[in-house]
Amino acid sequence: MSLKTKFGGKFTDIYLDTLRKEIAKTPPPKEVDIREVKGSPGFGIRVRKTGVITFFYMYHFGGKRRMLILGSYNDPRSKVTLSEARQKYNDAIAQVGAGVDPMAKPTTSATDLTVDKVAAEFLEKYSQVYYSPRWHQTVSGVLKNYVLPKLGGRPIKSISRRDIIPILESLLVTKPGQARNTHKALSMMLWFAEDREYIPSNPHTKMTRTLPNLSVPEGKDRFLDDQEIVKVWRRIDRGPGEDSTKRALKFILVTGQRPEEVSSMHRKEINGRWWTIPWSRIKTENKKTLRRKPQDHRVYLSDLAMSLLGDGTEYIFPSFEVKDGEDGLVRRERGPVSRNSLSQRVARGYRCERRKGQVVWFEYYGRPTWTPHDLRRSAKSGMSRINIPKDWSKKVLNHKDSRIDGTYDLHDYDDQKQEALTRWSAHLESLLNLKKPEQPE
Repeated sequence: MSLKTKFGGKFTDIYLDTLRKEIAKTPPPKEVDIREVKGSPGFGIRVRKTGVITFFYMYHFGGKRRMLILGSYNDPRSKVTLSEARQKYNDAIAQVGAGVDPMAKPTTSATDLTVDKVAAEFLEKYSQVYYSPRWHQTVSGVLKNYVLPKLGGRPIKSISRRDIIPILESLLVTKPGQARNTHKALSMMLWFAEDREYIPSNPHTKMTRTLPNLSVPEGKDRFLDDQEIVKVWRRIDRGPGEDSTKRALKFILVTGQRPEEVSSMHRKEINGRWWTIPWSRIKTENKKTLRRKPQDHRVYLSDLAMSLLGDGTEYIFPSFEVKDGEDGLVRRERGPVSRNSLSQRVARGYRCERRKGQVVWFEYYGRPTWTPHDLRRSAKSGMSRINIPKDWSKKVLNHKDSRIDGTYDLHDYDDQKQEALTRWSAHLESLLNLKKPEQPE
């Protein structure tokens, strides 16, 4: 199906569902607007390069052209049906006919502007629009779980540092990661309120001076050296846990890719010795402020990497979720291992049975605290340690070039990535005594 800017008749659910399936396979390289021609002036859909189909109403008011977003057809965060979009469209036409701009902001008194109302506006108009889906979900979650239960009904103008600090202090003790996420979300929400003159100033500024632990997450300089790699690898083998979780942890170290990209790896992404990570699963390619066409990332699979793939025909690192069926039977539903499962496996470590029945648990496999993402950093540091050029390892990890280099250097670096990952795998095989005997010619 080719995307056209005009549609010969009225939209139907059959047409939209067919379009949804088509763009799921082949997303458009740029945003495309499709208009209805008959009977519904200004009514249309925008097909975004992310694959989201959004209903809109294009109209003129006060001599200016306006676009009113009516909701999305296939985005769970703002999903509407075709009939619901038409009703919103008809309501908007009636408002324009009555001399009312559908996009005009309702007048709200200062006493009506509570924290929960500002948070809802911030999530809809800023977070959902400019953040990646994953970070938007995080921002929405921390506001709803940690901020709104305590401050939601309060007027936004009454919020001070004395209200914010106890929330962050409490989280730093029990959930330091969520404390930092809450700090970032609150800072942006209150900046949003200040920018729209809902509050005279942002009370959240310079909060890291009051609470220094908010500034730098722990473990940002953590990596495993050669000695630690040997110990961790062997203890992963001997320790408990699902085979897919163990293989995923090793695969992060061998390839240097992000844990979330590895955990959702699918057999259809592999072609021979190359794994192509689609841009829709890459953190840096999913930014809504990206000013270029998003790009897939190709990863060479060395012998060691190939040995970790297993024999699954779908997800490379599967997990099994137990659910109760309608008939009362317990079923196991297949899906990819979660990113959190990898972190939990590392934190729990492994158990060692000693003499006299003594059982000892070694958290983090008996090493100082580390995370699955530190395996990626270990790969980068290890490549530098064995003199692999930085430009090569940078391409392996999919770290982006500067704006100028990214514009003018369009080489794919496949040969260099293959050489880097082959040499890194050979180094790991030598460390771990995994090197296979030479095959006869």
